[in-house]
Amino acid sequence: MQNLISIIIPVYNSEKYLVDCLISLKNQTYKNLEFLIVYTDSSDNSITILEEFAKNDSRFKIIKNDKHLKGAGNARNIALDYVKGDFLGFVDSDDIVAVDMFESLLYNLKRTNSDIAISKETRNKNDLKLKKYDVREMNRQEALEQLLFGKLYYGELWNKLYRWEKVKKLRFEDVIVAEDLIYVWYAINFSNKIVYINKYNYFYRFNPNGVTKSYSLVEYENQQKILDLINQTLSNQEIKLKRLFNNRRLIMDSQIYYQINTYTSKIDLNHKIIINNELNKRRKELSFRLLPLKYAKKEILPTILYLISPSLMMFIKSIYLKLRKSR
Repeated sequence: MQNLISIIIPVYNSEKYLVDCLISLKNQTYKNLEFLIVYTDSSDNSITILEEFAKNDSRFKIIKNDKHLKGAGNARNIALDYVKGDFLGFVDSDDIVAVDMFESLLYNLKRTNSDIAISKETRNKNDLKLKKYDVREMNRQEALEQLLFGKLYYGELWNKLYRWEKVKKLRFEDVIVAEDLIYVWYAINFSNKIVYINKYNYFYRFNPNGVTKSYSLVEYENQQKILDLINQTLSNQEIKLKRLFNNRRLIMDSQIYYQINTYTSKIDLNHKIIINNELNKRRKELSFRLLPLKYAKKEILPTILYLISPSLMMFIKSIYLKLRKSR
């Protein structure tokens, strides 16, 4: 008998793209699937769409978020108590998956006796049609290094397949940012072997309206909580991982510094001061303990400038963006 795969999909005001997402799941070449859809009360027609799919295909199971818990992480936590599968996947309700995504993930996971299978994501839907691919097997250390490099993959939750017995005790943190990063980090930590599949399996729909033009103190504190949790998992013996983590954190800090000082309104001036003070303190602490930034090519220059002088980084980046707009 085929192994059962449980796939969790949070749904909240998802009407615009929901049908496309559900059709891509319904048409999977691997059939032994259960779709655990956590529905949070919405102002659109999402529930009608869900009920229609559930009526015609028993694999679609609607779970009501009766406690009205906010956030995708909390919605996923509700569904985790309903998982019956041997393997676990996640999909966001406005995205699309390749027709053979779960077949290819499961095949390579079982063939290599891995605990997690990871594939590529794309923002070009046509990439999902590409069939040829190669694979790379990694142990826990190598997989965590790649997660920190951000070259093959990063903390995306949804382009992966997890062996349920390895992650069944995991739950999502109650935060509004980076809840997927810490889940993936823990999942890899609990795994012995990971297989990376060089194949576009997941179409991530970029929403330009969702681009953050402000940065609140709550978002910052949530993100720092997640990064602190990751840091706590690293032992003193894992020197390379610690340095790579500090390297990645500094890159993220330089991005936060630019964002907080470029987009956040004057109303949040006190938040800016608090965050900038913390970023500057950590910048000085980390500046002498970094590995080369060769695994983050696009971020090397702004991060080095941030190390030298945050104000200089802001100035040069603003000129660069003006030049790009003038072309």
